[in-house]
Amino acid sequence: MKIAITADCHLTTREKNPERYNVLINLVKECKHSGIEHLLFAGDIFDQDTNNPALFESLFQNLGDDLHIIILPGNHDAGLSNRSFTNPSIRVITQPEWFETGTSTRLLLIPYKGLTNMGDQVAEIMTPEKMERFVLVSHGDWLGNKNIRNNYEPGTYMPLLAADINQFQPIQVILGHIHIPYSDGRVHYVGSPCGLDITETGQRSFVVYDTTSESIKRQPLDTDVIFLNYKIAIFPHDDELSMIQTKFNRQLAKENLTPSQLEKIKLRLELIGCSQNKSAVKESAILWLRQIGITNCEILTDSLRNNDDIVLKQLAEMVSIKINSEFFLDSAGFPTKEEILHQAMETLYGGRQ
Repeated sequence: MKIAITADCHLTTREKNPERYNVLINLVKECKHSGIEHLLFAGDIFDQDTNNPALFESLFQNLGDDLHIIILPGNHDAGLSNRSFTNPSIRVITQPEWFETGTSTRLLLIPYKGLTNMGDQVAEIMTPEKMERFVLVSHGDWLGNKNIRNNYEPGTYMPLLAADINQFQPIQVILGHIHIPYSDGRVHYVGSPCGLDITETGQRSFVVYDTTSESIKRQPLDTDVIFLNYKIAIFPHDDELSMIQTKFNRQLAKENLTPSQLEKIKLRLELIGCSQNKSAVKESAILWLRQIGITNCEILTDSLRNNDDIVLKQLAEMVSIKINSEFFLDSAGFPTKEEILHQAMETLYGGRQ
């Protein structure tokens, strides 16, 4: 059996955010094409106070017995229950529940509940005296990694503790709530199927859990919008545009996008460091991006200094060569080369404009 899992759709109205509805239509197509029997939503189908079950249900007409929809309500889905839907293929889990997979490993489905820990909810259905081999699926904050946080809504929601995992020993944990796709050992965040804003970047995906192999695989999703948010440091140079192009193309290559996906990009490009003429380089960058098919772009230059001092220009080039020749750890919590170069330009040019 294959089970598709997504989360954090944050549906508003179709008029305001049609891309969030369209991606779910594409998700259903992917499920049917891949022979997936169950599609599980791990919380936050709706956004804020927008709660329209009928509109959500309309996306899943004529499913028949090919695909069954399972909903774990999240912290934005208060009041959602089986009475919210008329389609028998849609089922809402309102209490901790076991899901049989036909193997010795079951899924433990835990809907969101405020003012409690996830471990407390697991303990309601499983005791240390009767341990089960299971995969935990729920909605909340994994506190085992402090670098993971939800920028969309601050606070802590039904946290899962490292002590909970040590006590109950799930073989995998699949969660909603954090919108960025992420894996940390046996803990996996699905990520939102469609980026909600400029902070949720890159191609989106959903998770497929194979009950036979007990494996988790990510599958890409076709979305109307692909958010990209890049920061590029430059220094005064006779060809600053080439500098931007080289660094931009290097970052873009990591996205593994097809040429047809370029027109879906919504880009925020922040230029930092120092320029001989920041107005001119901004206009040149906009023109070049349009030429390669990226028309929906915002270029920020508030942190880009203006300076055409020849001596400082030569020093800046030497500093840049030195920084680019060094090895820097590319990991969360460590500055990137772009950030180091920006700080070097700040030190070199100081308050000179």
